[in-house]
Amino acid sequence: MPRNATPAKVHGVPNLQRGLAVLEYLAVNRRNATLTELSERLGFPSASVFRIANALTQMGYLSRDPATKRYTLTNQMLRLGQPHDRDRGLVESALPAMRGLRKLTGETTQLCSLVDRDIVVLEQLLATHPFK
Repeated sequence: MPRNATPAKVHGVPNLQRGLAVLEYLAVNRRNATLTELSERLGFPSASVFRIANALTQMGYLSRDPATKRYTLTNQMLRLGQPHDRDRGLVESALPAMRGLRKLTGETTQLCSLVDRDIVVLEQLLATHPFK
């Protein structure tokens, strides 16, 4: 930037900021929450929280339990944190750490993912000893 140039003003994007606040709140403070709880804890209007939660649910980032009306984060967030190398997927990226853990403990090491309410084994390295 030239010496005499003025830095550009940073303009907020309220709905984006609120959406990220909802995701952060659920990730850090609670495992799940109702719309009322989110609205009260975050200080956002309930109508705004309703629209944001619905959008995040439609996009797959939140899941809503119809019985309790509580929202939880889904594994969709994991996709954002996956390696961006197109040649390496999650399993391939995790294998060196899994091998190290198995070498350290001698135990079976698994890479799992929670899908809805089920655990899915993505990769498994068997124990190094004969008893499993």
